[in-house]
Amino acid sequence: MRDSDKVQSSAKGKEYLREQIKEKDFTQEKFAQLAKVSTDTIKRLLGTKDCPNGVERWSVTNIAKALGIEPTDIVDPKDWNADNSLPPQGERI
Repeated sequence: MRDSDKVQSSAKGKEYLREQIKEKDFTQEKFAQLAKVSTDTIKRLLGTKDCPNGVERWSVTNIAKALGIEPTDIVDPKDWNADNSLPPQGERI
């Protein structure tokens, strides 16, 4: 997957992200600045703003680094590690 590919946070990931931000006593705005992402991106990952298409992987990577956690703590590992470079078998390229 490319850094520009989009992913969504899991239900557990949303809760864990919320806990981590609160534990470190960040506001969403302050944390967004630290992670070099928009406040809307934080809200999308927390599930407080609509996000039908997901957020870019690089955003999740920045957020995870800023919190000292793994991206797979936010995004389900099967979604994070999925290889979407080829269509499913039987579909045309």
